[in-house]
Amino acid sequence: MANYKYYLAPLEWQPPAKENEELLIPDGWHFPANSKGIDLGSIIDCGNKGKDLGDTRRVGLIWSIQSLNSDYIFLAEGDCRDITTTSLMQDAWQSATGYRPNGDRLVHLLFDHLTIGSDPLGLDACKPLVPTQRGMLEIYLQGHSMVYSEKFVWGKHKHTNKIKSLLTNDLIEVYDESKKNNSNSHQKYITSVMEKYKIDFNTIKPDKWDSKDMPLPRQTTYSDDFNGHTNYTTLVSPPWNLINPYGGWYYSNNKCVTGGGNGWQVKTYARYEEDLSASDMALEVTGYYITSAQAGLVGPCGRFSSAATTAYIGYVSRTANTAYIDKCVTGTHTNLGSASWTYVDTILHRFVTNGSAIEYLLGGTSYVSITDTAISTGVRGGIYSRVNNSNQGDFNQVDNWSMTDEGFATGYGSQIIIVS
Repeated sequence: MANYKYYLAPLEWQPPAKENEELLIPDGWHFPANSKGIDLGSIIDCGNKGKDLGDTRRVGLIWSIQSLNSDYIFLAEGDCRDITTTSLMQDAWQSATGYRPNGDRLVHLLFDHLTIGSDPLGLDACKPLVPTQRGMLEIYLQGHSMVYSEKFVWGKHKHTNKIKSLLTNDLIEVYDESKKNNSNSHQKYITSVMEKYKIDFNTIKPDKWDSKDMPLPRQTTYSDDFNGHTNYTTLVSPPWNLINPYGGWYYSNNKCVTGGGNGWQVKTYARYEEDLSASDMALEVTGYYITSAQAGLVGPCGRFSSAATTAYIGYVSRTANTAYIDKCVTGTHTNLGSASWTYVDTILHRFVTNGSAIEYLLGGTSYVSITDTAISTGVRGGIYSRVNNSNQGDFNQVDNWSMTDEGFATGYGSQIIIVS
């Protein structure tokens, strides 16, 4: 069992690097130094940018083997699965988050917050915890592995109404985007929802949904080997789209590479502009080289929104010898977890979003597993990079990219369309 000191504490802002500054850690929101955590902030909190070093936003449950800042709200020491709840703990939680959770153990307070205390819109609190493809409500905390697991059955679990409200909002978002693009992807997406939760069409169909738009078989995979392109042509033609205009992905020797950006430590994203039929997805890409200069970063993006720079991202730093998971909400990053990693030139990146469980594997080994609830939809994938130099060059290189519907790939989706 783990032995940590647990706190409720704000997340802290790390500004972007200044010109010629080698900033090893990614800019954005971070849990306090020497701690790991789970973000309990709203989607509004996640999308707001800080300005100066030390700016804060609400709020995370954090843990550390060390004693931390006395300004943080100390809860208890031990293992969250064993720590008995006290009224003082509940009072402190309510003071920090606005919600008073219930449960016998500290981990039960966290579960209660992520379920009963959640907001399906994510405006006043974090979004609800979402089941995995296996139908399990799971919580993964770094340094602990999985700390909680509970079976979710539609209509029987007390969390059903929150999940239904969340799915209704997500389906409306997918429906609107699909209609705007003259697509039928919303009809495939609702199939994945029906199969995952074992419910029929009329149970989950939003009121605004055109009843003629019946469920369709799912689109389960896309891939690209980046072959057949002229060297140094930019990755801007369909199905790829450059999201950040200040940095560049382009083709070189049958690989996709990123050179410089117009600025210092520029983030650049390339999004594959085709829709999977589910937000539970697995992204794979082979990393061939990462620059050792300029604190370069590279990795796959999952649950990429078609309408905003919003996604989960798994990436590595050769300079820091670290693997990371971030969420990016309308361009603002929050680091959710990290682990030491030894650089090798050629390695398979695998990034999985499965319910609220997010996992990043390198070379088949799991490095970072976390829980986050902020991004519940998003059916596209992509790749992410950060470099400094404004000159063209093959700084970060990847190949053989793919994204796969995780429910279809694992066999947990029933593949039977139920209509009533």
